[in-house]
Amino acid sequence: MINGYRTGDLGTDLMSFRVKHLHKDLGLNVANVTLPLHGPRALGETSGARVLNAGAMNTINTIAHGAWDIRRVLAWLRTEMGAQSIGISGISLGGYMVSLVSCLDDDLACVIAGVPESDLVRGMRRQIEPLLPPFYEQWGLSWGPLERVFTPVSPLAMQPLVAHDRRYIYAGLLDRWVRPGNVKTLWEHWGQPSIHWYNGSHLSFPFEKSVKRYVDGALREALPLST
Repeated sequence: MINGYRTGDLGTDLMSFRVKHLHKDLGLNVANVTLPLHGPRALGETSGARVLNAGAMNTINTIAHGAWDIRRVLAWLRTEMGAQSIGISGISLGGYMVSLVSCLDDDLACVIAGVPESDLVRGMRRQIEPLLPPFYEQWGLSWGPLERVFTPVSPLAMQPLVAHDRRYIYAGLLDRWVRPGNVKTLWEHWGQPSIHWYNGSHLSFPFEKSVKRYVDGALREALPLST
C-alpha cells in the first residue's frame, strides 16, 4: 500500500487502508511503503512538503525515486519473503504512483488506484491558473513545456502491464482535490476497466461502505485469500 499526499504517518495509513481488516479478516500480509518526503522521511514540519511546491524537477525526481522505492520493496517481497502474488494499492498521490508502477512491473496480481491523480500538471494548473491569465501575454507563460518535462514519470504516457481485469479504480463524485475528470482520463487510458464511483469527497473514502465492498471484492478476485 502506498500513502497519499501529505500523509505517511503509520496511524493514518493503517486507518485509511483498513489494514487490520485486510490482515485479520482477509488473511493478507501488508507492506506499507512511505513515499519520499512524507511521514518520517519528511523534510521540515509538514509531510509532503517540497513535493509539489519546490520546482518541477524536484517533483519529477520525487516521483521517480518513489517508483524506485516501490519496485525495490516488490523485489524484496519476492526474493526474500517468498511472496508469490502481490497487488498494489495507493490513494491520491499513491494512486498516481501505483498507476505508474503498473507500467513498470509485469508480475503484479492487481493494481487498485484510489482517488487517483493521473495528471500532475493538469492538477496543478487547475489550482493556480485562475491567478495567472493577466501575466500570460506579458511573460509568455505556457503549460506545454511543463507537460513535456513530466512525460517520463506520467502513467498516461505508458501502457499498464497488469491484466485489464485486474485494474481497479475508485473515486469520489464530490472530490474537489482530484476532480472526476482526471480520474476518467486514467480510466479511459486503462481501457475502461472496473471503476467504482462513490458519492463522497477526496477524504471520505475510508468511511464509505461501498468502497470497502469494492476493494474487498477486487482483492478476492485477484489474490489467493485464506478466508
